[in-house]
Amino acid sequence: MKKASYILFTIVLCWLLVFLLHSLIEVHYITYALSHTIALTNYTAWGYGYCALPTSVQIILSLLAIVGGYFLGQMWWQMIYVEKRRRWKRVKLTKK
Repeated sequence: MKKASYILFTIVLCWLLVFLLHSLIEVHYITYALSHTIALTNYTAWGYGYCALPTSVQIILSLLAIVGGYFLGQMWWQMIYVEKRRRWKRVKLTKK
């Protein structure tokens, strides 16, 4: 149960990060389009609202977030709970 919830929360985290990336792409695209007088087309992926990105790009970003979050959660679970790596290795800087 603990591992499943850990992976689920990692997927949600990655999905939120992709949502943030999506919004940054949208802002950049809309700013570029308005400054160069390019006509904006409205796409909708989930049945409501408008989006500047095509539906296929929206779906691909969401799928990448889910798959990437799953594998990232698996990797972090392995590092933290199986290998018991709680601290990152620190590199000591020496003067030459």
